[in-house]
Amino acid sequence: MIIFLMRFHTIIEKNKRMKKIFYFIISVVICFTLTSAIQKSEQNSKTVILQATGMDITPASLIRSADIISARLKVYGLKSFDVNPLADKSQIIIHLPDIIQLSEVEGLLISKGELAFYETLERNDFSELLKTNKAGKPLLAMSDVESVNSSVNEATQTILTGIKFKPSAIAVWAEATRRNLNKHIAIVIDNQVFYSPVVRSVIEGGMCEISGNFTQKDTNYFVALVSNGTLPVTLRVIK
Repeated sequence: MIIFLMRFHTIIEKNKRMKKIFYFIISVVICFTLTSAIQKSEQNSKTVILQATGMDITPASLIRSADIISARLKVYGLKSFDVNPLADKSQIIIHLPDIIQLSEVEGLLISKGELAFYETLERNDFSELLKTNKAGKPLLAMSDVESVNSSVNEATQTILTGIKFKPSAIAVWAEATRRNLNKHIAIVIDNQVFYSPVVRSVIEGGMCEISGNFTQKDTNYFVALVSNGTLPVTLRVIK
């Protein structure tokens, strides 16, 4: 009986050691898998560092800027990215998929996103006016816009950019379209002409629908840039 108990105890001890070895192996495998996943993730992403400049930098403004950039990238169509503000360095660190070229999204990261509408003769002439800061007062600005969206005309498969103005701006827009019938109106972001559509009819409902030879990325970029607010700080890419 004593020998049986001793053997039984030995078996139990062996089982305990085997369990410990088994759990240790499982832990090693899990750690290795996680490490490999992290390394693979790092290898498949690129880091962009934005430096804030000026006197208006606060932790709150950096956080707000990071939130706007995140919203822009999401609307643009990116599924995997990371945006983190570093208040002590006045920086924002962004991790992007490695397949995304910085030149493709740089404007979404650093452009203020200030939208304005101007009466103009021709796009090239207006671009020159903007360079000399003599373009005058805009017809309407971002504060007059209620919403911006992208859609597709099912009949023609044309990609459309839609801008809806606030009620207070509807009459101004109607009069502007009446005055500029068959002429260009420049849609400007940060003093650069983004669109210069020709007005084809008087628009009295407060809508602006832009069509042309645009890709889905073009319209996504515009919508992402102007529908998430303006950046409260000035940012530049340092890496």
